[in-house]
Amino acid sequence: MKLSHARHSRALCAACVLSLVVTATANHSIADDPSTFAKLIEQQLKQVSDYIRKHPDAADIDDAYTSLFQTAEKHGLHEIALPHVEDYAKRANADPNVAKLAQRVQLFGLARSGKTTEAVNVFGELIRSVSIRMPDETLDIAKSLASDLQVAGDHQAAKQTYDRVSTAFFLNTFVRRLCDGRMAKLQLVNQAAPAIRSTSTNDKTIDLAELKGKVVLVDFWATNCPPCLKEFPRLKQLYADYHDRGFEVIGISLDEEREIVDRFQAKWELPWPLVVSIQGRGPIRTRYRVETIPSMFLVDKTGKIVAADLTNDSLRRAVAKLVAE
Repeated sequence: MKLSHARHSRALCAACVLSLVVTATANHSIADDPSTFAKLIEQQLKQVSDYIRKHPDAADIDDAYTSLFQTAEKHGLHEIALPHVEDYAKRANADPNVAKLAQRVQLFGLARSGKTTEAVNVFGELIRSVSIRMPDETLDIAKSLASDLQVAGDHQAAKQTYDRVSTAFFLNTFVRRLCDGRMAKLQLVNQAAPAIRSTSTNDKTIDLAELKGKVVLVDFWATNCPPCLKEFPRLKQLYADYHDRGFEVIGISLDEEREIVDRFQAKWELPWPLVVSIQGRGPIRTRYRVETIPSMFLVDKTGKIVAADLTNDSLRRAVAKLVAE
């Protein structure tokens, strides 16, 4: 009995350690540091995974599942937790909140494993369970799922994701417009990127055609767009990590005055060129079908758009793959 208790205590520590790691790294993401930190998180996830398999009836099993699913979701390691999703769903006393978390892990785990049709089907189940009066969380999930589906190479599935959201929230004009805009931009994928030839804020000529052979991110933004500004710290890190390997960024500002953009660039020290495209239906904005911002387009070395509106670590994974090709 004592030996059994000792083994149980050692296994329990795996869940405890993961909780400590999660607490200590609450503001850290593998997308920010994809090396040693990633290995540490993967190791702790596997420890908790082993604990769940060996002690399915432990008193703190829901805490272990919660830690596993939350950490996998936060750090984009859904595949590690994916095998436990069905096991938790079969539990007679499954906690609804943990079950909802498990469903999200399943959703992205399937997408990242290349099982895109299954991922879209799970997303359909998720939509049926949400209130039509609360679209924000569903929209966030749809954006992330569409990103993962594009990285997996299934752009049709990405369109289906937005189509399902638009249908579910058909009475919400904002949601329909956003989804229609995202689907319109996805129509540009696998086509030659529309021409960009303009003068940057430092009076240099920017010509997208001259960047063939490099991976280019075209970023439409504005200084009065909080979601746009939220992307800059990670985008700066991505640029620093991959610029020397052939990654470029062209920022298309939709601000009304160049002086505003000049001051912003000086303050934020953005290292890539910025072009000011006056608000309204400017030619660059029209060619890229940009209705809302932020809007991002990833262009491969041949000058073809390969993805639109990728989020966070999906963008990093896509850039890493493209620069290595």
